[in-house]
Amino acid sequence: MIEGPHKRATAGALAGTWFIVSAALTDALRQQVPTIPEIGNVPREIERLRKCATE
Repeated sequence: MIEGPHKRATAGALAGTWFIVSAALTDALRQQVPTIPEIGNVPREIERLRKCATE
């Protein structure tokens, strides 16, 4: 649950976790296919979490 006084910390942790996992998976895939591009678009849900974390 993301409601309550811990909302900012929870949102920041979730957005950070998404970034770390996405980067790790992309790096692992690049070992097999070096032409995989950087992550271009951040999903809308992750942007919302980032916004919650900074409010």
